[in-house]
Amino acid sequence: MSKRARRQGPEQSRARRAGQTQGKGPPRARRPSAAGRGHSVAPGQGHAPRRRPVRRRRRRARRLHYLILLVFVLAAGIAFSMNAFFQVEDISVIGTERYDLDQIIEISGIQAGDNLLRLDSGQIAEDILYAFPYIATVNVRRRFPPRVELIVTEHQPEMAVFENGEFALITLQGKLLERGNRTAPTGLPVVRGLMLEDHQPGQMLGGGYSPHNNERLVMLRYLFDAAYRVDFLPITHVDVRDRLNMRLVHEDRLVLELGSEADLEYKLTFLRYVIENRVEPDAQARLDVSNARARELVRREGRVVDGEFIPGEIFVPGDLIIPDDSGEDAQNESDQE
Repeated sequence: MSKRARRQGPEQSRARRAGQTQGKGPPRARRPSAAGRGHSVAPGQGHAPRRRPVRRRRRRARRLHYLILLVFVLAAGIAFSMNAFFQVEDISVIGTERYDLDQIIEISGIQAGDNLLRLDSGQIAEDILYAFPYIATVNVRRRFPPRVELIVTEHQPEMAVFENGEFALITLQGKLLERGNRTAPTGLPVVRGLMLEDHQPGQMLGGGYSPHNNERLVMLRYLFDAAYRVDFLPITHVDVRDRLNMRLVHEDRLVLELGSEADLEYKLTFLRYVIENRVEPDAQARLDVSNARARELVRREGRVVDGEFIPGEIFVPGDLIIPDDSGEDAQNESDQE
């Protein structure tokens, strides 16, 4: 030890060490003792063990336990409230006049006591649509107090397909509503050219497996859209067996040959003018306007029986003249001698 160090007393040494500590920053943490590192320490040696970290861990574990318990209680309360307060008390069906209400409810699978919030609306609608061909849409509505309303809309038959002595009712989109009728329905156009095959009510006559029906359903939609636009009604029979020569029967007495589906509005406009101004009210004939763009019309006398034309004498083509494109100005026609 130097002479200078020997001259300094205990107090001066502590002051000098304190000044060095302040200049170097906060003191470093002490390394854990042998007891803290897992080594055994003889009694009276080393430092006493720290209890603060252990208490913190216990406190955190207790909070986590309380949080888990709270979540469990909340989940149990929600489940109980759903089962106790959302049980279906009543089921009603609105919008149908064709089917029995109890049958629709039975097919839906909904029962009193079911949970209102757990109902599968999509599956319920699918089951009802599959079982009842005339039902077009199903809307499942949840009401409070807990009850269910099944709002349905129904198809209306728009055409009657005739094949092999059988009449089947369909929509314009091709949905088969019912089949097996042996008599023609009243007020519906009878269609020839669609194939029923083994289709069952509720199925579509078209689709990927029926390209024949697909083409003819498109033709029918074109025809009826044009007929509605130019007010060419009523149509009692339609024949789409020949894709290039569509035929229809007007008022059960006139067979009209239209050719392909091109220019349908133009052809029907000419036909309406001809029927109103150039054809006798009780006449039965066949009118061919397949070449209407060339302003040609061929008329043949005969009889119309169940939508089929039985030919008679050929009408002289020059005796009937088509009006111009506007359909308003009638041209002079020669009298038949």
